[in-house]
Amino acid sequence: QMAEKVNEGEEEKEEYESDPDKREIKTLREIEKMGIGQTTFEDLEQEFQSYNADLAGDKKMNKFKEEYENLYKILNTNYDKEKQLIKRCKELNQEIYQKADVVRQGLKLLQADAEQIKQLKAEIDKMWRLVDSSKEKEKKRQVEIDGLKDD
Repeated sequence: QMAEKVNEGEEEKEEYESDPDKREIKTLREIEKMGIGQTTFEDLEQEFQSYNADLAGDKKMNKFKEEYENLYKILNTNYDKEKQLIKRCKELNQEIYQKADVVRQGLKLLQADAEQIKQLKAEIDKMWRLVDSSKEKEKKRQVEIDGLKDD
């Protein structure tokens, strides 16, 4: 059973490696996992609002409240920048996969061209052999003609 699982894993890996769409989807999922998720940030925001409301009535805590608000603003700014960076990562990832598709298509064309060149070279070689064979036959016939003329 263990060997079967290993083989299945290898088959999935080969399928994954041969399918660029699956690689792209996996990469996008990995990008999504980066940073703070929307739900987590909303939870932090609710916690901030709740804690900030608790501090609002206590004048002794004004300095702490101001610092806490500043930290929250920084967190909010960083979260927005993080979302922009993740969006940019997704765009760049998509661009990479598009360019990779272009390269793959180019390689396929290159391979097709190489095969066609190989076939054409073989055809040329065959034609040269036919030419050489014809010249050889012509020489033999010319020798026969010359021999008949001498008789």
